[in-house]
Amino acid sequence: APPPPATKYVENLQPFSADFTRQAGVLLRVGRVPELVKALFALADAPAGDNDTKRIVRQPIASQNKWVVAELTQVKPLYRESFDAQLAQSLKDGQQRERQRFITDWLASANVKERARFESAASEAQRPSEP
Repeated sequence: APPPPATKYVENLQPFSADFTRQAGVLLRVGRVPELVKALFALADAPAGDNDTKRIVRQPIASQNKWVVAELTQVKPLYRESFDAQLAQSLKDGQQRERQRFITDWLASANVKERARFESAASEAQRPSEP
């Protein structure tokens, strides 16, 4: 009878689940495979086919003499509501900063003097008299 397979290899052949973001992370027992992540997100961005169609990506890892087979089972939606709430608050904050900057600039003494065309008596005395 042939010897039993080494446990290390049997473990590497077992399926596992991983959550992905658009940045390539490190996969358990595989390492970093940015091409796989790109291929999976290309599948996620493509229109879904029939419900019976599996969305599968095969990716070679030449440096490890391996292939990774991944199935896209779910695409989690972006949380648009929290983004919209954050956007509204950010716009308010920006408007408040602009108001504050306008008031600060408007009330700055140099700007007040320029708008009022203010000339002090000291500066008039230093000016040469016109003939």
